[in-house]
Amino acid sequence: MKKRLRKKLHVGEFTEWGFQACFSMRSEYCEQTPQGTWLSDNFLDEFLVFIESIDLGFGGCCTESFTVDGFITRLQGIAVTEENRHEVKTWLEAHRQVKEITKLGALVDSNRD
Repeated sequence: MKKRLRKKLHVGEFTEWGFQACFSMRSEYCEQTPQGTWLSDNFLDEFLVFIESIDLGFGGCCTESFTVDGFITRLQGIAVTEENRHEVKTWLEAHRQVKEITKLGALVDSNRD
């Protein structure tokens, strides 16, 4: 297959990798403030800032039971590596707001799996 077609189909050296991340937050950090905001919002903002600081992107949701489930993949031109996966795990483990990391999936092809 020619390079141009491999790039268009995101295969070979153009495969875009990512991994699933799922974690739950401690209930004491999931309360609503008197101003009507959620304490969890600050933590989720910090999480997204961290993800973007290592040139990755996160797409997902936070359920009513305060479980965050999503997919982490690259931003422009940056490949996701096992090192990135380890950085995310280390960051989550270092924050007391995280009750449990329920899944930190293996690297998978973002376009196929």
